[in-house]
Amino acid sequence: MQTCILKRSRLQILTEILQICKSPQIKTGIMQEVNLSFSCLQDCLQQLQDLCLIEVHPDTLKYATTKKGVVFLAKWLQLQEFLLPEERVSIETR
Repeated sequence: MQTCILKRSRLQILTEILQICKSPQIKTGIMQEVNLSFSCLQDCLQQLQDLCLIEVHPDTLKYATTKKGVVFLAKWLQLQEFLLPEERVSIETR
C-alpha cells in the first residue's frame, strides 16, 4: 500500500468517501469531490472494499457504500460528536 502525505487523516478521507458514495459514484467523481490523487484514491477504495464498507457495481463501475458502511458512518459521527463537540468538522453536509 502506497503512503500518501495528507493534510487529513486517512480515516477522515475514508469517511468522506463513504459519505459521497451513499449515492453511487464513479472514480473520477469521488476523486474530484475528496480531492485525492488517483493512486491515493485507488488505495482508499481497495481498503474500503477489503473492509466490506463499499462495493463496486460491475455493470456501471460505480462505487456505493454498503449497509455496513452506513452503520460505520453513523458510529463515526457519534464518536466525533462525543470526542470533539466544538471542533467537529461535519461530513453530513456533503
